Amino acid sequence: SLESKAKLLATKTDLGEPIRILEFGLPEAEINFLVEEVKNMLKKFPAETLAIIYHDNSDALPLVEALERAKLPYLLHAEDNLFNDRDISKLLILLRAINNFGDEAALATALQLDFLNLPTLPVYQLFQQAREEKKTVFEKLSEARETTLIKFFQNYTRWHTLAHNETLATFFEAVINESGFVADLLKKKEVAEKLHKLRALFDLVKSLTVSHKEAKLLALIEYLDLALLHGLKLPAPSPLHNSGVELLTAHKAKGLEFETVFVLSCQED
Repeated sequence: SLESKAKLLATKTDLGEPIRILEFGLPEAEINFLVEEVKNMLKKFPAETLAIIYHDNSDALPLVEALERAKLPYLLHAEDNLFNDRDISKLLILLRAINNFGDEAALATALQLDFLNLPTLPVYQLFQQAREEKKTVFEKLSEARETTLIKFFQNYTRWHTLAHNETLATFFEAVINESGFVADLLKKKEVAEKLHKLRALFDLVKSLTVSHKEAKLLALIEYLDLALLHGLKLPAPSPLHNSGVELLTAHKAKGLEFETVFVLSCQED
């Protein structure tokens, strides 16, 4: 009821407009209305005095996209873990395959990563031939005649050499660019968020290099394995702009105060 909702929505001041509750038939309509409201309010008030609160981080994506289209500034306070990002996880699979050079399972998994753009049929045939000829996937890959597989094998062996002879940061940059990982991220709808997470991982790489100048790929893999073993998160720092409308979950908003607050996607149980 409106009476029960009024008890849950509170303000510590009598100033300003009363709390408004609006109903929308579609999530898109709510987002569009919210963006227009924010656009109008930014003509009168500083962006940092406005906040949009939602239940879950997944609710932020359509909101961020709408704010991006409207070219409105925002600060995204995501409670995220790099281990949970699908694309970062794919990159880590490739890094592990390079670190465990020649490992059958690691290499077979890496060959199926979509950002490598390896043709499905030749990869399948390579696996099949390896089984029939009782050879390893590594051996069959070294004998491959398909152009993209030849190129990947050349890169794979060279990356392994780089991992042992160059700085961790130099190796990392080479892999993300030469493998097609960065190019693949640039095609994604949420490109800004994806690149931001990649930057967070690269910052970790650089921090390992600073603390251990001779750090190589193995040091990064051991660090990540230790974090996973103990259930530690790799936080993805969230702000994509220096200032803007604050975007955060209800949990993240605890104890904070803003002049104007929008609560997104409220549903009555």
